[in-house]
Amino acid sequence: MDGHEATRALRSDPRWDSLPVIAMTAQAMAEERDQCLAEGMNDHITKPIDPDLLYRTVLAFAGQRVVPRASAASEVPATEAASSELMAIAGVDIADGLHRVGGNERLYHAMLRQYADDQAGTPAALRAALAAGDMKTAERLAHTLKGVSATLGIKPASEMAAVVEDRIRHERLEGIEDDVAAVEEATAAVIAGIRAALAPAAPAAAPASADTAVVIPLLGRLEELLVNSDGAALDCVLEAQELLERALGAQEAGALSREVGNFDFDAALVRVRRIAARFAPAA
Repeated sequence: MDGHEATRALRSDPRWDSLPVIAMTAQAMAEERDQCLAEGMNDHITKPIDPDLLYRTVLAFAGQRVVPRASAASEVPATEAASSELMAIAGVDIADGLHRVGGNERLYHAMLRQYADDQAGTPAALRAALAAGDMKTAERLAHTLKGVSATLGIKPASEMAAVVEDRIRHERLEGIEDDVAAVEEATAAVIAGIRAALAPAAPAAAPASADTAVVIPLLGRLEELLVNSDGAALDCVLEAQELLERALGAQEAGALSREVGNFDFDAALVRVRRIAARFAPAA
């Protein structure tokens, strides 16, 4: 289901009449907001997300009056705090991107790497959907690229994806090939920059048994977070990334990070339990 379908399903059940539903979408048009409210959503926030607005909105519907101040990290000008690796990536508004993750550069690095992995094939998939006449898929691909690009401060790709999405939505398809080509050019350029600037460190040759005493409680903590579908699992993995790579090897640690980063907690939980079984002391 998308957000519209999920909301209609919730509102069809009287048990969820009072459950607040807030739309979070890359569609800023008035018609999109009106549709969300008509379907029973309570409010509408557009991407790229402003963290302060997000917190205010959620807290308001949670019955909270006090809005926490931004973190100390976010009060430091992002361009001053950003590493030289980030500043080397052309086509990315680093200050804007860091602001939207609360100044958490480690998280921002991970999100940029994930963007490079997830969006590299989007232009080709977009072309294929258009060629097949699958406008729903084509619009979804353009919409997703627009939103995630804007969130990370990748403005050229976001702007070009918005043009393609608008063309598809309003069935103005003549000449859309040129716009898809522009999306591909903008996306490829920034992905090349991300991969060059944030190239992964050389992988560990083999798992390090010396880390076992530290890894076992870490896996236990991560398992607990995954069982509870706790978003703190992402912070846990990011903070322990180097340790996990030494203990598990870069390939398995990377697979675990991707699953958690994509919020595929079920798959991550299976992997964590399998890893933990390997580290468990022999009976």
